[in-house]
Amino acid sequence: RPRPAPAAAMGPAGRLGLCLVLSVWAWGAHGEPTSCAPCAPPSFCLNGTHCGCPPGTHPPAWDSQDPEGCDDINECLEQPPPCGPHQTCNNTQGNFSCHCNWGYQEAAPPEGAPPLRPP
Repeated sequence: RPRPAPAAAMGPAGRLGLCLVLSVWAWGAHGEPTSCAPCAPPSFCLNGTHCGCPPGTHPPAWDSQDPEGCDDINECLEQPPPCGPHQTCNNTQGNFSCHCNWGYQEAAPPEGAPPLRPP
């Protein structure tokens, strides 16, 4: 069974980003063709035989064979953390976002410049 594989990577201007292997969760009765109607939201019918979960979610049980819907993956709990230093991770349904802590800005300062600090 495929599982999401997070990996930290340095992005433009040295910003820490998250790279995910994009996969769609799919399950059916022992891998044999089945009818996937009905698939509980946000799952969807995949190839007419399996219910699948969109990226950022997974079946309620990792080995689930039933169309029970999809649970959110809390990317903020991943190790290593998906956000860089001086950032706060905010988990959202099927996704996440990183926000700069107070006193820091998202754009990289000129080389050698110290981070912004409160007055």
